[in-house]
Amino acid sequence: MKTLNKNNSSIPTFLFLLVISSLTIFSCDPDDEPVPQEPRFPYFLMDIDGEPWYPYGATPSGFPPFDVIYNPETDGFISFSAVSTKDDISNISFSSRHIELGQKHEISLNILMRDRGNMEGCIKYYPDTLSSNWIFISEWNEPDRKIKGTFEFNVLNECSDSHQVTNGRFYMNYD
Repeated sequence: MKTLNKNNSSIPTFLFLLVISSLTIFSCDPDDEPVPQEPRFPYFLMDIDGEPWYPYGATPSGFPPFDVIYNPETDGFISFSAVSTKDDISNISFSSRHIELGQKHEISLNILMRDRGNMEGCIKYYPDTLSSNWIFISEWNEPDRKIKGTFEFNVLNECSDSHQVTNGRFYMNYD
């Protein structure tokens, strides 16, 4: 009577798994970086001091956590605002004038940031006028009232604390 050796039947399975895992491991280039995907519309995102920040919750009056207002009849005035009910940085707003598609513009008006986590009482931050504070509009769809772009700025408070806002990006409807 012949008996089947179970170890012999697992050798082909083991070799198959070894080949597949080797191909998988060696087919990936470790220098390949993942391609970042654009967030779904609408969005308003940024990094504050290198950490991701995004609007969350709603304003005390129940409005969405981010908004943009654009008025072409007042020298191309544009104003952004965002809130987060879960972060120490709770409110961010900034404005500019003379906005044009495809050009970098100085954020010249009303940069304001509030930091609830600052226990020294200096919760309001204002533009660092020695820094480059800018906004760039990359897409502007007037019929659909959509606007897309990037921004960066630096802010200071009266206690000499500062925050650096980088990698700012948005794509949203405007009022």
